[in-house]
Amino acid sequence: MSELKNSNDSLLYSIVAIAPFLFSFLILLILTQGLVNILSVVSLAPVMDVILNKSEEEYSLFSSYMVNFLDLQELTLEIVFLTFVLLLFISNMLGIYVQYWILKIKYKVIIYFMSDIHETFFKAKYSFFSDSNSGELINSFQKEAEKLGDIFGSIGKLVSNSLQLIIYLSIPFFISINMTLMFIAAVAFFSIPLLMMNRYIYPFGEKNTSTANEYVSYLQQTFDAAKLILIFSRQKKSLQEFKSKFLNHANVSVPFQTLLFSINLLTVPLGLSAALIAVYVGFYNGVSLSLITIILFSFFRITPLLSATFTSRSEIVGFSPAFEQLKNLKNIAIKNKFKNGSLVFENFDSIKISELSFSYNKDNYALKDISMDIYQGKTISIIGESGSGKTTIVDILLGLYKGNSGEIKINDIDLYDYDINSFRERVGVVSQDSFLFDQSIRHNLLWANHLATEDEMWNVIEKSQIADFVKSQKNGLDTIVGNRGARMSGGQRQRISLARALIKKPDLIILDEATSSLDVDSERKIQESIDNLNQSYTFLIIAHRLSTIKNSDYIYVLDNGSIFEEGSYDDLIRDENSYLSRMGNLQKS
Repeated sequence: MSELKNSNDSLLYSIVAIAPFLFSFLILLILTQGLVNILSVVSLAPVMDVILNKSEEEYSLFSSYMVNFLDLQELTLEIVFLTFVLLLFISNMLGIYVQYWILKIKYKVIIYFMSDIHETFFKAKYSFFSDSNSGELINSFQKEAEKLGDIFGSIGKLVSNSLQLIIYLSIPFFISINMTLMFIAAVAFFSIPLLMMNRYIYPFGEKNTSTANEYVSYLQQTFDAAKLILIFSRQKKSLQEFKSKFLNHANVSVPFQTLLFSINLLTVPLGLSAALIAVYVGFYNGVSLSLITIILFSFFRITPLLSATFTSRSEIVGFSPAFEQLKNLKNIAIKNKFKNGSLVFENFDSIKISELSFSYNKDNYALKDISMDIYQGKTISIIGESGSGKTTIVDILLGLYKGNSGEIKINDIDLYDYDINSFRERVGVVSQDSFLFDQSIRHNLLWANHLATEDEMWNVIEKSQIADFVKSQKNGLDTIVGNRGARMSGGQRQRISLARALIKKPDLIILDEATSSLDVDSERKIQESIDNLNQSYTFLIIAHRLSTIKNSDYIYVLDNGSIFEEGSYDDLIRDENSYLSRMGNLQKS
């Protein structure tokens, strides 16, 4: 229980610390509303005095004060009713203004948390993303971060309602201590079952978050695998699994939300019962009708505040697991923070990889003692069977993973001494499954270089052999490519990806199996693009087909994570025992 309290304290501090001045302003507004509420309650006394036709000598203290303050000859029904209604109106208007600021600060909290978490995540190593549950990450941004905003709303309401409770209680306490103490005692007694119900809020909130992670994760996978689901005719199976996971979430969410709702609903009759008991005690002890009216009105205003206070507290407890999940993910990201260098990469001259070894786990090495050189203006190719470690070299070169041993030097400076982003900015990558945003061709190019001009975009479009297609489209560069480029053919998607790589004006272009899934004609067009660009750029090509690597200056052949052959294309193809020669014979057959 103490751990839960510490968690809630941390949550409250974290949220309030985001906007302390706005939070203070909110408290000031709430206090102002509370003072107006006091005036609206005590203004009932003059109303009752006028209705009961009391003489000036019989006026209550509040009526006498009103006569003196407004310098009136006597109280009239019109004046006291107008005063009462006006004060109620001002109180409600202030309530609206308080709610406006609660919502305004709520979304400030959401933006802060989402921005802070997004920044922290993307400062982490790539392994943070590859090792994390994607559903948990997405759900944290989509639903759990918004819950933090809801928590702030609950905190704001809790503070607001608590202060107003104190203010409203001060009035009956001033009039009749016995009635007020009886009301408090009755409320405390009736609150016991509500407090017992609160014990189940946190566990339900925890399950609500975890089941949401599961169904969001599965939903994302189904959309990513939409083509596969259709090809295998597994629509019904996919739907059944989704319904099952969502049903698990619903089975937790329904009792969780019902519990929150019941606490809110049950507080009102219990509070009214406590108020009536206190009024009975006051009436029995001879408290005047006008004062009982004020006290009763105060208690009736207190009852919904009690309900809202219990509900707000329950929401804070129930939504705490959302905060804990985000905090846990953030801590993991911080522990996996990429240790970036400070040197700014400027001009590319060479890359030298020396005795590089790497393993994804402790048992099996994906790379073993890899050494290779990449010089400016040259085309270097890496070939080998699937799983031989080709793409892993690229990932390490781009700083996504770090080798267990060995080193990578760029211009004779260790890769990790550079600001890795300054190096990545000078590298263009086209992978086998190139990702395109579901927006226009123009947007995808500007995403890579937001300063690119129209002429520069058309220049890279021409170089990528995709200009004829773009010009044939009604919207030209503003043609929408679809999710991941789904509206484009494989060849078109890859050539747009090549254009996106070129728009960065890179020193090094990496083609990671960029043509392996393309037809011969599409591959030929991309190969022509590469051949035309050969003199202007440095290329690192990962490939299977001989046609893709035949113009390479140097070739490394990988097998089971190690280099077992290297040399020029001509030397390797002439050697009948070489992997390249065997691959050529297989492709001919």
